[in-house]
Amino acid sequence: MFNKILLFISFFAVLTFSCQQKKAETVADNPTQPSYIKYASGLAITQHADWTEVVVEQPWKGAGKAIKYALVDKKKDTDAAFDGYKVVKVPLSKVAATSTTHLPHFSALGETSSLKGFANADYVYSQVFRERIASDELVEIGDGAGVNFESCLNLKPEALFTFSMGNDRSTDERLELAGIDMLYNADYLETTPLGRAEWIKFTAAFFNKLDEADSIFNVIEQNYLELRAKALKAEAKPTVLTGVVYGDTWFLPGGKNYGAAFFEDAGGSYLWKETEENGWLELSFESVFEKGLKADYWIGVASFGTLQEMKAQESRYGLFSAWKNNAVYNYDNQLNEKGGNNYLEEGYSRPDIVLADLIHIMHPDLLPDHKLYFYRKLP
Repeated sequence: MFNKILLFISFFAVLTFSCQQKKAETVADNPTQPSYIKYASGLAITQHADWTEVVVEQPWKGAGKAIKYALVDKKKDTDAAFDGYKVVKVPLSKVAATSTTHLPHFSALGETSSLKGFANADYVYSQVFRERIASDELVEIGDGAGVNFESCLNLKPEALFTFSMGNDRSTDERLELAGIDMLYNADYLETTPLGRAEWIKFTAAFFNKLDEADSIFNVIEQNYLELRAKALKAEAKPTVLTGVVYGDTWFLPGGKNYGAAFFEDAGGSYLWKETEENGWLELSFESVFEKGLKADYWIGVASFGTLQEMKAQESRYGLFSAWKNNAVYNYDNQLNEKGGNNYLEEGYSRPDIVLADLIHIMHPDLLPDHKLYFYRKLP
């Protein structure tokens, strides 16, 4: 995973106490529409009469409280007090972002031209955004260490779409003081594929395109649910192993992780599905060897390109049944010359395509005409 940075901004109207109290009551009493969110546990979006409420319940793992945004029309003056909210004038028209997982949102919503800055440009896979980078329409504002303060400040975006791992926030605080709205996307904390994909609505809210995002997501949801229903009827439930060892540690998704949900929804039996961790398990090679030696499929093997590369790095990989039976797959079917991986860009927004790939791998008879999109079989 790529290093991400986090930023934060405070913007409060200056009012007298009595005026704040009166206006806050007016805001709270505005009639609302039902929440747009169905699956994302860490996001709430509610449209009020003249503003939109966006709540990121846990902006990063271990965060003490939610971040609440009040989205108000930039063409209208407002003296309403939004106590405890970060006020953002919308729709945005000039923004920057820090994660490749955010890029498909801009494409799907027709807002590619609104994205003017991006950190870690080498990781971008999308040809559309690569062309914008080449023509300097999309400016690089950071590197592997995070966002560069001066570069971001020179760009002067209205907002920065980012997410935080809860680490050093010094650059964030400087940028917020410079007047850049910090918009925290915490999709990586979701525990289901549809929950993570639904964060397109977070991006959409800041462009006044919630209805468009809802329509886009509804198609993805319908595709996913139909595929899952088909896969769950399969009689066989092949066992699944994933990950590789780094040093002395083998990293695998916990049983409550969205990655584990993919394997189960595709009609497989993930060997660590009973664990309660929603993040990543850190196990010894011996522990994984004992449980995963006879796994039917090995899906997701970091940066390995061939079976022989795997065995050359760790000879014991060759002892696993999946390796012996040529049943090892990786999510690197779409790579560019700089190493940009489309699975790490588009995959989180299109869980329906990921699921179709996994079903085709484990139950090819169910989707005989499907062509692998994100995954490929290792030669």
